[in-house]
Amino acid sequence: MAWQITLSSVSAILPPIVTGLAFTVMYRNLPHVHIEGRIAAFGGMITVFLFEIGKHLFFWLKGIAAQRSIV
Repeated sequence: MAWQITLSSVSAILPPIVTGLAFTVMYRNLPHVHIEGRIAAFGGMITVFLFEIGKHLFFWLKGIAAQRSIV
């Protein structure tokens, strides 16, 4: 039982962390200007927050549309 809780917690937390790190690395390395790591990390956190909200909203609306479609 404890392993299931641990694995479900890790599987819920790990994808946003990896996505946030990816956005942070992109914000830090892609522009041709110097960006501090702290600023890039803040941008990555904000972006992953909005990205996750958009992702969940998209799948929620997709589910509603699938229920209402008449074929």
